[in-house]
Amino acid sequence: TGPTALPGDCNGPDQKVLCFFINLPTNLGPVMTITARDEPGDRMIIRGRVKSEKGKTPYAGVLLYAYHTDITGHYATRDTSDNILNWHGRLHGWCRTDANGRYEIHSIRPGAYPNGKAPAHIHAAVQLQNGAAFWINDFVFADDPHLDSSYFNLLGEPHNPKELDNGVVTLVPKEGVLVGARDIVIRE
Repeated sequence: TGPTALPGDCNGPDQKVLCFFINLPTNLGPVMTITARDEPGDRMIIRGRVKSEKGKTPYAGVLLYAYHTDITGHYATRDTSDNILNWHGRLHGWCRTDANGRYEIHSIRPGAYPNGKAPAHIHAAVQLQNGAAFWINDFVFADDPHLDSSYFNLLGEPHNPKELDNGVVTLVPKEGVLVGARDIVIRE
């Protein structure tokens, strides 16, 4: 598990990435379940590996944190607290990669921001076993009409220079679930 406290305050909308990894659920495995079965939206599973830049070394034991909007494009909250996770809404979760660097995210396909031009996305951060924590590029979807050259121009270099992939996931319907893959490639 991650630390139980950090110096300073982890409340408010713009806190340190390490704040996402305090007070984690116990016994995290490689599967993150963000939504309950009754959450409105198209069911989605994204599978992948966290691995080294050369693609040969899996990163075992990496913590992955993710959060996203509901199908209306809002970060739906349960309460009015100022806790950092409340700012991210109720649709968030964690997992820890297995010995082969594998992870899975089970959720719904998020909605795009209302009246916005940004593609629908899942925000994500990782914490490596050495304690380094950083944002990675958002998970975005290949068929999103807002995923165009202006989005990729905004990325410029990867969201964090330690992460090398662009986050694009192709979702394919399989037995009533949208299934996609993304390998998260970390610069060594």
